[in-house]
Amino acid sequence: MTDVLVVLADGRVMGEIRRSRAGRLTFVYDEGWRTSSNAYPLSLSMPLVVAEHEHGRIEPWLWGLLPDNEAILARWGQRFQVSPRNAFALLSVVGEDCAGAIQLVAPDRVPALMEADQGSVAWLSASDIAERLALLRKDQSAWRVARDTGQFSLAGAQPKTALLFDGERWGVPSGRMATTHILKPPIDAFDGHAENEHLCLALARTLGLPAARSQVLRFGDEVAIVVERYDRLRSPTGIRRLHQEDLCQALGLPPTKKYQNEGGPGTTEMLEVIRSHSGEPQEDAWTFARACM
Repeated sequence: MTDVLVVLADGRVMGEIRRSRAGRLTFVYDEGWRTSSNAYPLSLSMPLVVAEHEHGRIEPWLWGLLPDNEAILARWGQRFQVSPRNAFALLSVVGEDCAGAIQLVAPDRVPALMEADQGSVAWLSASDIAERLALLRKDQSAWRVARDTGQFSLAGAQPKTALLFDGERWGVPSGRMATTHILKPPIDAFDGHAENEHLCLALARTLGLPAARSQVLRFGDEVAIVVERYDRLRSPTGIRRLHQEDLCQALGLPPTKKYQNEGGPGTTEMLEVIRSHSGEPQEDAWTFARACM
């Protein structure tokens, strides 16, 4: 099992996550990245001015990349023969397509990703997607099928899959190619679940709040809410990953602390992060306040 994960950001080496024999993690910025004019930190909780960050910073951040669902983590642990309680081990097998600009890969995987133009895509038919959605409803850990080469990880408790859409076709990307959309089958226990989520996102945008764009689409006999990823940008050279993190990660907290009544941050702490680090602090603080109302 690898004891180093290389952190790639938009195809460049940002740094390394190193694991000691005792299981302690350290994140070390690549010096070339840290001193470049367009560098940005892995997290606001791990500033560039400090070259090395200890276990208590990097481990909570890694957990923020993984599903908030113990059953999914347990099945992934069985499938990939790693501990479901070890974020480093889990991301060593599913970290190639994460939230934001980050890819987490073993050192021997780096040359292929750095040299590849855009990676590859296994294109899917509507019946292929329907098969995957039906499987997800039965097995919430089946984010990918056995024949897929590209793996991904996203936070949240709801079962989902992530695909690339090129305007006409859907496919499973691998390598440097990024997913562009998240597909979630409805929760059977709640009638109209997909339609309700789509309506709420549309309503938020109508009220002037930033919200992801979504559709409710049918693939064969299966329905899914399809959400356009806000952390992806189409450019003339392809699809770019845009870096992002949630407020727990920015504050150095694990996802188990995301609720205030369970020891997580309140609006005061969140606003302080926004005001301290935003390029447009007043506008962003007001947007945050409106979203809380």
